[in-house]
Amino acid sequence: MINKSLLAGMLVSLMLFALPVKSIASDSELFKERMVYFDRALDVEENFELLKKVIVKVKKLGFNALVLNQEYIYARLSHTNAIIDKVKKRLNEIEVLTHAQGLRLIVMHFNSEVPTFVVKDGDPANPFYKKGKFDFSESNKAITKYLVKGDKAFVNTKKQRIKSSSLFDGLYHFKNIKPNTEYKLTLNASTSNYKANLLKVSVLDEDHNGENGKVLFGIQKFFRGISPNKTNGEYTLYFNSLNHKNLHGAIKVYLSKRDNLRVNSLEIKEVGYTKSVHVKREDTTPTLTSPDGKKVYSLDRDYILEDDRLMLLSSAIKREKVLLLTWYPRIDVSRFHDHETTADICADEKLFHTIMIDQYQTIKSTMNGNIDGIAFNDDEWREAAWNEKCQMLYASDYKKNNTQGGFTGGDYIGISTKRMVENLLKGEDPSMKTYVMSDMFDPNFNGKDPYMGVKDGAVGAIDYLPKETRVFNWFPNPYEPGLEDKTQEDFLKSAKYFAKHGISQIIAGYHDDMRNLDANIAFYKESDKETQKSIVGFMFLIWNQPGKNPSYDDMDKVVKRICIELPGKWPKEACR
Repeated sequence: MINKSLLAGMLVSLMLFALPVKSIASDSELFKERMVYFDRALDVEENFELLKKVIVKVKKLGFNALVLNQEYIYARLSHTNAIIDKVKKRLNEIEVLTHAQGLRLIVMHFNSEVPTFVVKDGDPANPFYKKGKFDFSESNKAITKYLVKGDKAFVNTKKQRIKSSSLFDGLYHFKNIKPNTEYKLTLNASTSNYKANLLKVSVLDEDHNGENGKVLFGIQKFFRGISPNKTNGEYTLYFNSLNHKNLHGAIKVYLSKRDNLRVNSLEIKEVGYTKSVHVKREDTTPTLTSPDGKKVYSLDRDYILEDDRLMLLSSAIKREKVLLLTWYPRIDVSRFHDHETTADICADEKLFHTIMIDQYQTIKSTMNGNIDGIAFNDDEWREAAWNEKCQMLYASDYKKNNTQGGFTGGDYIGISTKRMVENLLKGEDPSMKTYVMSDMFDPNFNGKDPYMGVKDGAVGAIDYLPKETRVFNWFPNPYEPGLEDKTQEDFLKSAKYFAKHGISQIIAGYHDDMRNLDANIAFYKESDKETQKSIVGFMFLIWNQPGKNPSYDDMDKVVKRICIELPGKWPKEACR
């Protein structure tokens, strides 16, 4: 006799089996790293309150990590003053709140520029104050020809002068521009009740047309100190043309809207070593030689460096018609801040890592000893591998690059990052998770040949990257300045490249323009299985681009889109 209860259970099971069932992805298919990035300075009350709200909100939306970047504040946590003391308390509170919400806390800070502003900071509370100079690197070697005129020598180049009429609406065109060369822009302007005190300027490549083309120098650069009432006032600034593929010998200079200011002329001139602009290394003091390069003159005994000219002290020099000055130009780039050149890690690696470890220990103690990960904010290198000391110091790590055949910028960047990861974690927290920026390891982005003053290109850095270190892939964001000429195919190559090298990656979307989310999602869908497997996370971030007012209000929309377009990649509780 059949048990009726058993029969009923079997019938129900069969009915359920026959119904169409919507598949529910297992936790193994989720993005393991679901991050939110925050970099607004916490010494500002408004930013502190915003971050607390963000932390509470992101937990409900299914995020599981906060990436907190406080670059300049972190570098000064060893100081004691009212502002820093206030920030320390806030960081302490942020750590408690972050972990109370079940989020991981990743500190983003460690890059090759940190020693620059740590060592040069004059605050006596700084533990590295008075400990000596850090050896800063510049770009590739440059040789400038000077013509002797009496007791002075001037750069042997012609000026290009543009009158007040321009191509259109403040856009000026200059030809015969050389790459990797320092140029001086001189503005002649007349003002009447001009209150701005400055005039915004951008240097663009010749292909610039509306949103196309590259910004070589600008976004937040200015002619400064402009008099409110003056006729034919002259104002100058310097920029480096960089080794830019689209340069083709021509640039355009854009001057912003200028009420009560009339441009009389704008001129450009190649310049030699300019004392007030360039940063010289102790072992690369500019060298003046005779035309054949055989006779070397001594600085301050035979000549003195001045702006755009040399003062000649030796009577022997005055008989020479041409002099050669060998120097290392400063790389001045399109950035939102006015940093000098990136520090050369290998120049004094022991001091470098001593500073980094001190920074880490100070930050960790401020965070109640509770940090879950370190993100190396090491992007957009502007020089690498020119210092021969690097090649000697890095010999034990050097892997012969088959495409280049010699020590390159890619080797330098890769070894520097590898050593920074290893030295920072060795003896500290060996199990700590580490992350790096993707761009200098990606041949489809900045890790290419040539790249902006980097010796023999930046290809091959990924060969040194520890496999357990994950990359923040910032690349697939076509609606950000500088990426307008990139295609979906470029993004796919980028992600596939990391996958082939066994590197896990986290897609970082710039959500100051939500169209980038469409590109991020399409990019993921079109990736092959191996690449998708390497994509272990997604990061929401906003960026402060000119003319935009980004906020964290769009996090809900972003999560909703991911839930719909990429089912199973986000926690189902947040997708309901």
